[in-house]
Amino acid sequence: MKAKALAAAAAAAVSVLLGGGIVVQALRVSPVAFDITTSAGASSTFSFRAINDESQPLRFRVEVCDWVRDLYGTNLFCEAAGEVPRSASAWIEVVPRQFRLEPDEAQDLRVTLRVPEAAPDGTPLEGSYWTAVMVEAVPEEAGGEPPGTEVVVKRRFGVKVLVTLAGTGRRDGQILLLERHGLNPLGVSLEFANRGTLNLPSVSGRIEVRDVAGTVWERIPVDPFPLLPGYVRRVTVQSARPRGKRLPPGDYALLAVLDYGGDVLVGAQLLLRVPELRLVPLAAEAQTPQDLDGDGFYEDVTGDGSLTEDDPVLLGAALESEAVQQNWPAFDFDNDGDVDFDDVLALDALRNPPDGSDE
Repeated sequence: MKAKALAAAAAAAVSVLLGGGIVVQALRVSPVAFDITTSAGASSTFSFRAINDESQPLRFRVEVCDWVRDLYGTNLFCEAAGEVPRSASAWIEVVPRQFRLEPDEAQDLRVTLRVPEAAPDGTPLEGSYWTAVMVEAVPEEAGGEPPGTEVVVKRRFGVKVLVTLAGTGRRDGQILLLERHGLNPLGVSLEFANRGTLNLPSVSGRIEVRDVAGTVWERIPVDPFPLLPGYVRRVTVQSARPRGKRLPPGDYALLAVLDYGGDVLVGAQLLLRVPELRLVPLAAEAQTPQDLDGDGFYEDVTGDGSLTEDDPVLLGAALESEAVQQNWPAFDFDNDGDVDFDDVLALDALRNPPDGSDE
């Protein structure tokens, strides 16, 4: 067995700290993940340690269950994970499954991994599989309190186990979606799919903003993220250009390039048009809208030189007009790439900040 990252050799121990007092914020947890390379039919053993750092005895319960990451990279465990096609939960045994610890006591948990020779339908195993060991701790019943009046806080965390069969599997990835949000600053989202059978521990890249002459105006980094086989990850990045410094009017290409560890990089392209603002009064009694603070948004919709309750009212009344829709970057106050009633609400929020202070 070969263990990577936080995993050690067979039977090596890794500490997991639980506890920290009655207050929930005092709970200390040291996350653990095991990344194991092995082969079909092989067995291996590793362990980790649970420590009661609280001032009272704790009861522990251990179970093995599935885990995945959702579209935005959040870990989902057990029932929340749903059906996991490449689950390794049936390959794992943990002892002990229940135990009790006095304050400052520790318990080693022994995990045995037995990889089957083949899948239940007889097909060969290949690539990466995964599961999680869930450890739950609850205080012992204190007693002396009337039934129903005691609140019990459970602490639960997952030790993730990733198993990769050596010499098998394939890497394959594709950008499924590339979309633009607002322009001030520029925001871009992409969705990337792991179409292979191997875990991708680090997918990273960039989004280039190029004009029609091929000049690169900006390279926006895409920070590394992991992705399990068969799943999709959505990532949103934002330009480093300050507010109020939009791209000049014109046509651009957004070029996304990602490196997922395969033989070639993957890419996708999206055309972007930045319109030239041609602002006009939005009502007969109004003046041309103004940008009062130079941030690129024209919050003075009435053009009277100040931000008042009349501005969101007028924007709402003129929302579907050509004067608003053709100049949408000026009125896209929530910076999501269009002008709708959410921008009316966002403009009103500028007039009435949540903390009640004047801007």
